[in-house]
Amino acid sequence: YQGVLGIFLGNLLRGEPITIFGDGEQTRDFVYIDDIVEGWARALDTPATRGRVINLGSGRSLSINGLAEAAARAFGGASRIVRAPTRPGEQRSVRADVAQAKALMGWEPSTRFETGLEHTLRWARHEHAAKAAAAAPALAARSAAQ
Repeated sequence: YQGVLGIFLGNLLRGEPITIFGDGEQTRDFVYIDDIVEGWARALDTPATRGRVINLGSGRSLSINGLAEAAARAFGGASRIVRAPTRPGEQRSVRADVAQAKALMGWEPSTRFETGLEHTLRWARHEHAAKAAAAAPALAARSAAQ
């Protein structure tokens, strides 16, 4: 489920169904990119982090079903969900333990999931519109040539 939010938003923008592998109850840790960038920057400025592996994430789990529902809600409506077989070797649950980040550098994510989702959807809509606008002249030229 690497990049799953981007995949789901792309499906919604194109009017395609969302595909969920397995039962959708597998969980992942979703965190807004600005929080991660802030964590990286803080780690660079914190001597206690040197040479250590420190997890950055939300520290919370969200099911893939929950993500699909939240993405559809943020998009403004329901979406058709297609089920596919479970993928071999997929982890059932992923959640970052951010205790060390908090203890060593006072970092914890500050963006609520819903807020990050709204920002991400706004960005995805902008990118989708820009790509459609860029493709429009080429499509018009192809139509004229036919």
